[in-house]
Amino acid sequence: MKKLITIITVAVVATSCTKKPEACFTVDNATVNTNQNINFNASCSSEATSYAWNFGDGTAGEGASVSHSYSTPANYTVTLTAKNKKSDAQTNQQITVIGSNPNDPQCVQDNFGFVKIYNSHDSNYEIKINGVYKGDVSGYGTSSPFQYPAGTSINVTITQIDGYLVYPSVFTGSGSITQCDTKTIIPS
Repeated sequence: MKKLITIITVAVVATSCTKKPEACFTVDNATVNTNQNINFNASCSSEATSYAWNFGDGTAGEGASVSHSYSTPANYTVTLTAKNKKSDAQTNQQITVIGSNPNDPQCVQDNFGFVKIYNSHDSNYEIKINGVYKGDVSGYGTSSPFQYPAGTSINVTITQIDGYLVYPSVFTGSGSITQCDTKTIIPS
């Protein structure tokens, strides 16, 4: 009588229990003056083992908590990439840098003033100053200030890119920047 021997091979496949990361960060202030440190913290992220930052001004950083400052007034988009062995995830936030406080004695020393675009409607506007695109002002009650040397002549064009106003769709303003003062232009 023959015996039948059966060999059973069991394959064990190891699977990684690592989950995809979720990117999240907080800032201590989303609107700052030039050269003011901003603290960024990624502690609200999950499943990440490393963090890479793009500050939107051509510079970068690493770590769960970082600080950064901007030397030029503008709107910057800060991007966090949270990574682990499995993958990565991104999130971003906008930072507005408005320059030094116009009431600060430094504006006298540095001889600057501001042009401020204020949105008095529920519309989105594209801003050009002296023919150069400076960004968008979106939503009722929002504004964007831009710093210029005192004595600079400005020509501002505000173009409506969406919203409820039909006419006029382009607003213009011009003038000269005054030291330590803010020239406000409001779409009517």
